[in-house]
Amino acid sequence: INSLAMYRLAKFPRKNFFMRFFMLYDALKNYFYEKRLVKSVNYIFTVSNHDKKILLKRGAQPDRIFTLPISFKTNNLFTPFQKQPTILIVGLMSWSPNKMGILWFVNQVYPIIKQKLPKIKLLIVGAQPEKEILALQKDPTITVTGEVPSIKPFYQQANLMVAPILFGSGIRVKILHSLAAGVPVVSTPIGAEGIKPTQNNGIVISKTKPSLMAKKIIQIIQQPKLAQQLSLKGISFIKTYYSNSSAQKILKKVQPKQSRPL
Repeated sequence: INSLAMYRLAKFPRKNFFMRFFMLYDALKNYFYEKRLVKSVNYIFTVSNHDKKILLKRGAQPDRIFTLPISFKTNNLFTPFQKQPTILIVGLMSWSPNKMGILWFVNQVYPIIKQKLPKIKLLIVGAQPEKEILALQKDPTITVTGEVPSIKPFYQQANLMVAPILFGSGIRVKILHSLAAGVPVVSTPIGAEGIKPTQNNGIVISKTKPSLMAKKIIQIIQQPKLAQQLSLKGISFIKTYYSNSSAQKILKKVQPKQSRPL
């Protein structure tokens, strides 16, 4: 829901007033576009109940909108006992919420973790890393890979994945993908937004307070049994709520109706 994403981006602290005004204007344009769009289609499938509620407020018809979970196959790649403690961040690096979230994490949270765990390693995996992200490799404990053919080898190296998302909208597929691989996740509230239920899902939610997020990450790394529990919870969560069968149940409920001209 782009209007929400742009509105949150505009609220993010910045010195350039004109850029903030432009983003607010863009959010408003998207808002009215979404209000028109939801009335012009026969069916709407959202990836979360959170998005569904927002689109209902935009004017979507309750009998034509359904939450359809993204389906995953689980494949446990997690090893809680790593030779070198490793944090993983995944995402398209040119996407603003990913880029700004990573910079915030590296500058505000990661130094606290390094003080406690001097042998820590941070893997930043994803396509299109820009100069600011590539420059993070001045720290020898940080690796920026760029696009990779497969994420599996990085899941196998990681103690956990971090989703330091400070703004945006929708659902973070990378979190669900990580859980399906058995890798625990530490996320901000916005990062985990829309993923339901919120309990026993392998995700540890942390406020955007650097010391608090660092504490939660350190705890998971230092307590392999806790990490293993989170891993198993994540896999069970995906099997229960984000499997092919879960999606099929929703689709079977949808009764075809006489189509309307678009």
